[in-house]
Amino acid sequence: MAEGCPESVTADGRYAVVSGEDGTRVRDLRTGRKGAAFPDDTQVGPDALTADGRTVTFGSAVSYLVPDDTDGESDVFVRQVS
Repeated sequence: MAEGCPESVTADGRYAVVSGEDGTRVRDLRTGRKGAAFPDDTQVGPDALTADGRTVTFGSAVSYLVPDDTDGESDVFVRQVS
């Protein structure tokens, strides 16, 4: 298993959203490939990763993901990762 805390894992166990020292990322546990990092404050639920490991839903309150976002509240995003 990749280093870090698995937040969400596909049913076949191939892909996981893992939070670790290098940030929160989707990882291919078969090849070891890591995707791009998510924002530092990313919130991911246990069912956030689609079955094929290509799409993740996550929450974040960082303002740079939404233009003119100044409310300081967390927003929900869907990100295609491969």
